[in-house]
Amino acid sequence: MSSSSWSLDTRSVFRPPRDPDYNVHGTNTSMQTSAHTLAYAFILLALYPDEQEKLYQAIKKTLHDGHTPGYEEFSSFAYSMAFSETESIAVLTLVISRYRVEVKDEPQFAGETFAQRKARLLKSKLSVTLFPERAPLVFKRRSD
Repeated sequence: MSSSSWSLDTRSVFRPPRDPDYNVHGTNTSMQTSAHTLAYAFILLALYPDEQEKLYQAIKKTLHDGHTPGYEEFSSFAYSMAFSETESIAVLTLVISRYRVEVKDEPQFAGETFAQRKARLLKSKLSVTLFPERAPLVFKRRSD
């Protein structure tokens, strides 16, 4: 893997903890909710590259000078406003402004249709929150 791309496999990153006391007082629940929401967002952006490009162009228009957005600017990211959490908007905006998200090519899935790929990537499990079972994604640094 080159230094301009990195992979994410949600099997290891988004797995909920096994210790039932870990979620005491909801401390980890909000963190899981944000992580799982972002995982689904990245999966959907990888599945729909045209929408990802629209989001990227909207981010570029707002951040035309390349600065890191402040809290007061997040409301101007209309494409990412599906999220009500500032943290999720910030992460999504910063990641998409720097990386293009793609589904990792895996030989065993070479002949699958779009519908099969979508079903595979959106297959979910339920624990404290709903989370993707597996989502092999590749984040490639944008050159423009």
